[in-house]
Amino acid sequence: MPAFSRSVGPDDPMIVRTLSEHVELRSKIEHLTGAMENLDNIEASFLQDLGRLLQEHIRFEEDVLFPAMEKALDAEQLARIGEALRR
Repeated sequence: MPAFSRSVGPDDPMIVRTLSEHVELRSKIEHLTGAMENLDNIEASFLQDLGRLLQEHIRFEEDVLFPAMEKALDAEQLARIGEALRR
């Protein structure tokens, strides 16, 4: 994402949304991981909310963010990102 943020600016709404959603999802997953010993303490609404957030985030990345990155970055930049993801 650094290459894309240099292209569109770090305060671009897509960058801000992606990073803030990553923080929120990580926080919820950490909470869930901490409660693994006693899943009875996890409310169904928490799991539903996590699932909804994750689904919406994936749709946003696939439908909006990734196409914008493909338009903004050249083939070499995209290849470097692909290689980093493979590692």
